[in-house]
This record gives sequence, structure tokens and C-alpha cells, in this order.
Amino acid sequence: MGGELLFSGSNPDSKGGPDSRFSRISAGIEYKWQTNQTVFGRRLAWHGRLIQYYYTNKVDFDPPPTEEQLRSSTEIGISASIDPPITIFGFDYSQWGVSYENSDIGSAIKLITTFPF
Repeated sequence: MGGELLFSGSNPDSKGGPDSRFSRISAGIEYKWQTNQTVFGRRLAWHGRLIQYYYTNKVDFDPPPTEEQLRSSTEIGISASIDPPITIFGFDYSQWGVSYENSDIGSAIKLITTFPF
């Protein structure tokens, strides 16, 4: 289980152009199924996750600004993990997967790594 509180904003034109400031609150759960399998000598596990996002302010997407209001979105995904992780450019990567996110105004397929928050 996990949660997140995010404050964000964008002001692409500092000369009085539109900006988009918003905050996002999220809560989610991820379940891990450990297997007895190995990949390249590393233990393999499968993960399932569900995350709910709530946006507190209007989110405008530039360019051009739109009048659509994003209020919430839901993400569901699956992934695989290995232990010990693989190090690439000094960063440890242990989990890869794909998720689907659906919102008030659209949907997306996302590639994911590591912990979802």
C-alpha cells in the first residue's frame, strides 16, 4: 500500500501566458507473487497493482490550453521483478511492466519500472 501528494505546475510563457498549477492525491496497492523461477540467475516475481489518482485543481494541457477538466484517473497494471536488481548507469532496476490508465478525458498505456509511487 502506498500514497502520494504531489504539487505541480507549468508556466510555459512567462509573459502572462496560461499556466497550469494542480495537486494530485493518490492511493494504491501492489501485490507481489514470488515464484521459484529464475532469470539470468535472479529470482523472478510477478506484481499486480491498482492506483487511484484525484486531481484537486483544473489541469490545462499546453499547447493550446483546453477547457477539459481532469478530476480523477485509475491505473491497473502488471509487472515482473528480479532480485538482485540490474544496475544501468548507476541506477538499480528491479521491476518492469505495463499498465493502463483511464481518466475523465482519455486513457493511456504506460511502461513502468520499480515501485509505482
